[in-house]
Amino acid sequence: MDFTLENANFSRQNILAKAGAFAQAQVNASQSNLVGLFG
Repeated sequence: MDFTLENANFSRQNILAKAGAFAQAQVNASQSNLVGLFG
């Protein structure tokens, strides 16, 4: 097992996961704003 390679893969997956969570939070915020405007 190559520790450097594994560490790089882990970091990349971690960044992608955080980006995905951030995008989902933005979508949720947008939806609740729309509900506030039109609800």
